Amino acid sequence: MRRTVWVTGSTALTTILLATVLATAPTGSAAYAGTAPDTSGGATYVALGDSYASAPRVGAPTGPPPCRQATDSYPHVVARMLGVALDDRSCAGASTANLTGPQTIEGSSVPAQLGALGTATRLVTLGIGANDGNVFGNLVLGCGQWARVVPTGDPCTVSSSASGQTVAGYRTQLEARIAEDVLLVERLAPNARVLVVGYPQFVPSSGSCPQLPLDPGDYPLALAVNQALDDALRLAAQAMGVGFIDIWDASKGHDICSGAPWIAGDVPRQPAVAYHPYWPEQAEVAGLIEQALGR
Repeated sequence: MRRTVWVTGSTALTTILLATVLATAPTGSAAYAGTAPDTSGGATYVALGDSYASAPRVGAPTGPPPCRQATDSYPHVVARMLGVALDDRSCAGASTANLTGPQTIEGSSVPAQLGALGTATRLVTLGIGANDGNVFGNLVLGCGQWARVVPTGDPCTVSSSASGQTVAGYRTQLEARIAEDVLLVERLAPNARVLVVGYPQFVPSSGSCPQLPLDPGDYPLALAVNQALDDALRLAAQAMGVGFIDIWDASKGHDICSGAPWIAGDVPRQPAVAYHPYWPEQAEVAGLIEQALGR
């Protein structure tokens, strides 16, 4: 049975190396160039993000089909908790570029996510960044494919080191990009509470497992990239003075290789897409958002 993983970009061996990912990552978001949002009405809560917010298969499908939104994703759970109208703009494969520009996915064009914002918006959650430069896809899929070709050693780590690109450099770029996007959100939704949602720890702190099929020597790099993604969002939120939802700490002990994973591995064991959240992770994020709002 063929499994579909909702990430963007090619996973051919010529593009799987993390060094290539880091070298080609975009340097920032373009200024919002869409039409002015309708400020006369609209949803109270707008959810912005990628597939870690749309949570494919965690609940019934909803929203634009290519975006793989689900009714038990954290945006929908939060909206039900608060009893507010939701405009869920999260979309599988989205990068920060799709906050300000349209996203083409499965032959469909999805409007820029920031177009949902206006003066009626009171809450915005932003969880995005893993698809910038196709870092996520190349890490969990590309390096996994490389491991099948070179089943020993640390080929992705060696290539990354040889390129001169660093995880720290990537984190710094993404941090600046997220901070810029938060500024745009605040300009377009001046009455909204903004919460940046981090990423969970999906790579184990030690050890390896078949559910995350990487070369053993590449696990430290995978963990460093996973941490860098979360750090970039946390540091950007701090710099911009907005709230941060720390799912990293909450998810420790629930990585892909754990006995109680919150993130699906190579073969999902609950409704989810491979390498994406299960329901417990989405429920935890929703609870942390509710807590941040003082509910």
